[in-house]
Amino acid sequence: MFWRKISKPSSREEVMRLLQRADSSDEVCDLRGRNLEGIDLSGLNLRGANLSGANLSGANLRGADLYLTNLSGANLRGANLSGAVLLNANLSGVVLLNANLSGADLRGADLSGAVLLNANLSGAKVTQIQLQAVQSLQGTTMPDGSIYPGATTPKSSSSEQPMEQTQGRKDKPLTREEVMHLLQQAGSPAKLDLGRVTILGGRNLEGIDLSGLDLRGVNLRNANLGGANLGGANLGGADLAGADLSGINLSQADLSGANLNSADLSETDLRRANLHNSKLGAHLERANLSGADMGGAGLFYAFLRRADLSGANLSGAVLHGADLGYANLSGTDLSGADLTYANLSGANLSGAKVNPEQLQKALVPYIPYDTRRLTREEVIRLLQQARSPAKLDLGGRNLEGIDLSGLDLRGAGLSYANLSGANLSGANLAGVGLPHAILENADLSGANLSGAVMLEGGWRDFAILENANLSRANLTGANLSGATLIRAYLRRANLSGANLSRVNFHETCLSGADLRGAILSNAKLGLSRMRNVNLSDATLDNATLGGADLSGANLRKATLYHAYLNEADLRGAIVSQQQLNQASLLTDATMPDGTKHS
Repeated sequence: MFWRKISKPSSREEVMRLLQRADSSDEVCDLRGRNLEGIDLSGLNLRGANLSGANLSGANLRGADLYLTNLSGANLRGANLSGAVLLNANLSGVVLLNANLSGADLRGADLSGAVLLNANLSGAKVTQIQLQAVQSLQGTTMPDGSIYPGATTPKSSSSEQPMEQTQGRKDKPLTREEVMHLLQQAGSPAKLDLGRVTILGGRNLEGIDLSGLDLRGVNLRNANLGGANLGGANLGGADLAGADLSGINLSQADLSGANLNSADLSETDLRRANLHNSKLGAHLERANLSGADMGGAGLFYAFLRRADLSGANLSGAVLHGADLGYANLSGTDLSGADLTYANLSGANLSGAKVNPEQLQKALVPYIPYDTRRLTREEVIRLLQQARSPAKLDLGGRNLEGIDLSGLDLRGAGLSYANLSGANLSGANLAGVGLPHAILENADLSGANLSGAVMLEGGWRDFAILENANLSRANLTGANLSGATLIRAYLRRANLSGANLSRVNFHETCLSGADLRGAILSNAKLGLSRMRNVNLSDATLDNATLGGADLSGANLRKATLYHAYLNEADLRGAIVSQQQLNQASLLTDATMPDGTKHS
């Protein structure tokens, strides 16, 4: 993620308006990619906001509450974060050159790949394990007051150009000729550093033509290569971790053994590229990898949704936890590949070299979907033919974006169905079977889902309802155990008596919902908005509620054994001290009387 170049920075007043708007609509404040250069955000409550890729260089965030805030890839060069609360914040790949973090609380924050050159961490709460994930700490004042080894002014060498030579070139991309000159100066591609650490002085490779060049072992970590041409380039062993490579030409490039972890390769052309033994835990949505050699590549938790992998070699590759939803894997060699916990929903595996044992290890096992999209008229005709909704089987059918609003589908089989973006508002879905169904961005507002079953028996057999609209939906007694409802909208929904164990409700709106007697054991409710929710007699044992807004909630007779309520807002909630004593963690929670728990 890279910060957008917007001529006029946003003001404090504009940000406060956006925060108020998000708060009133129970949504996460979206400040992604905004230009907030030099802005004064001191003391503001920005918890849970999305600031990924934002330009906050020189910003004043002194004492700001950034609990669980997403700042990945943000530019915080020279920013003042002294005394800021950054508990569990995402600071991966963030630029903190010369930033002031004195006294900041960084416990649990993700600092992987962050640049902390000449930063001030004196008195900050941060562990050594967290700092080990940082890309650079040279010249930084550590929490104990010591200075991390490394010059506070850049050194000049053949392998790293002096910072002063690059000043004033922030907006002017380097040319092919300049890169070739730097290659000659370095004497070896492996000694050439074009990564973000050097870019901080102005390196910009946007739109550059590097096709066919020998760049073996070059450091392009976190570099901006948007619009660049690297077709046929030799990048074997190169460090491209966190680089912006989205939409560029890397066809037939040699990337064998390269580090591409956390890189943005969405919609990138990698046809017939050599990625053998590379590290590819990257964002590869809609990337073209047809015919590419990825044998032995590490694709841990890679995002390959709708990517074209037809005819590719993935033999021996590690695809543990990878998202291959709707990917084209036709004719792909997956022999010996690790597909443990991979998502293969809607994937095309026709002619692929893979055995059933591999597929059974997947999180969402492969089912041969019917790719042709049905229409509303066809579904109505099938209903008439079945004579009863309970006899209608739409398992594995493509219902993406279809209008099924108001239809009577009681007891119908929808296992493995693709209902992403479908309109099911007001539909009668009582008792339907939805294991493995995909309901991302679906509208289920006002639908009747009472007694719906989203689990077949195995813990991996859950439905995906990310970003789904379930406002005022009737889910009484429904079994949603293990389902994914991240950022879903369940305002005033009826979930009384529902089985919601292990459900992921992160950043979900449940304000005003009826959860009486619901089972929420081991549920993830971090940063969820649960104002005035009715949780009387509910089971919340081992549930994670860090940063959740439970103001005005009714928790009468609810159990909270070993629940995590750190940073939760319980103002005006109906809950006894005896119940709160059951919780494992209440650190910094706002209590019903408005006081802070120490």
